[in-house]
Amino acid sequence: ADPALADGEQAKPKDDEAPEKNKEEARAEAQEARAQMASDFALYLARLSKAESATQVDDAVVEFFHNFNTRANRRALAQQFLAVPRTKLHLLAPHSRFIAVVAPYLKEVPQQVLAGLQQELEQMIAEKDPIAIESKI
Repeated sequence: ADPALADGEQAKPKDDEAPEKNKEEARAEAQEARAQMASDFALYLARLSKAESATQVDDAVVEFFHNFNTRANRRALAQQFLAVPRTKLHLLAPHSRFIAVVAPYLKEVPQQVLAGLQQELEQMIAEKDPIAIESKI
């Protein structure tokens, strides 16, 4: 028994331990939330790559602005547009619509896509390999 405590008082846990646990729990929860957000964004990109109608694209734009509008996601979105196989020409119109709709609000997305396409074109022009001619078409 601690002589400094009066009758009926109990020893309190150290205040230093409680905030440490709270900080660790908060970090764990934040990390879990980020992992969930990344997973959700990956699913979103998969749905976006299958969107073909104007209403699907418009819904995808609204969903992006509401749930995924971060700098990292905007960069990933631009990379997704650049990574589309050139044989999937049916996706050109929906992706163009998406970029056109977000362009007034997210200037970096169309700029990144155009810069990537320009760089890819310059690489193809500079390449003199006749085997790679199909990718130039």
